[in-house]
Amino acid sequence: MLGRLKDVFSREEKSSLPEHLKKAWEARCQEQMRIDAQVTFSSHRLRSEGFKEIEQKGVILIGKIIDAQGEEITTSLLEDEALEDLSIETQLEILSLAQSESPQLIISGLNSTPEQERKDWQYPRSRQDELFRKVLAGILEQVDKEDFNQVRRKVKNAGPIKGYKWERLLRLCRQRGSKFISDALDYIPPNQIVPEKIDRRLDLEKRLQESPEQPIERKFVFSGYVQDVGFRGHSLECAEEWGVTTGWVRNETDGTVTLVLQGEPSRLDLIIQELEKPETRQAELQEEKNLDETERLKEFDIKIAEGWVEAGW
Repeated sequence: MLGRLKDVFSREEKSSLPEHLKKAWEARCQEQMRIDAQVTFSSHRLRSEGFKEIEQKGVILIGKIIDAQGEEITTSLLEDEALEDLSIETQLEILSLAQSESPQLIISGLNSTPEQERKDWQYPRSRQDELFRKVLAGILEQVDKEDFNQVRRKVKNAGPIKGYKWERLLRLCRQRGSKFISDALDYIPPNQIVPEKIDRRLDLEKRLQESPEQPIERKFVFSGYVQDVGFRGHSLECAEEWGVTTGWVRNETDGTVTLVLQGEPSRLDLIIQELEKPETRQAELQEEKNLDETERLKEFDIKIAEGWVEAGW
């Protein structure tokens, strides 16, 4: 890994990074390595290698920020106390963000977070991720406050959402605009928005609203490379991404996987198309029927066949 990083670093324009910034970053990495030694149990060698990798990544990122934003603005970002409070890994995340976002907006977002929350090197990664999401939210509040507040309100009204999915929405708000995401949330639940599928999903929801379809249940048997490859979990994720939240999937003792989906035919067609993509996988429709309310399941279950024992269960 370090060898590959050295190759990458050697291809960068070293002259584009002022020596005082390079030394300041290296010193910061050394200081956090010293702090890390007091709170972790990793060996000195592993710790040293990890921080050397971080140090080289940071040098490359700082050079890219200078190219994109200029030396003066880059220096103001690096010297801001709010950035120095963060763990070195989170600082790398912020530096990566600064390649495309205004460092002034990032600094404002950082300083809007209470000081104690910024001192996160002593906390687990989940706290660092939450801080990074707050910085993204702070940037959005400055850029398009009214539309972003609409997004925040709709997400809150929809109920709890996992942190990484909220980050996905935040990034989409910057990429596509908060208004687009706010409008999309009128049709798609926050935890079902997927960046690469959002346009197709939005088109589907609008079409089904104009021309409703009778929900059905379909039962498929998948054969081929389908067990011990995360296929059941992938089936659940795929179903949720297309708005299907009821059904079940089960490993069978003969090496196949049974999948039952409940929802509009258009949704089920898209799910099966996606699950059939690998050439090593084939789906056979076993049964299809119309649904009444009494036959609707309450959730999507991942099951194992009766008498079947799996590692980890």
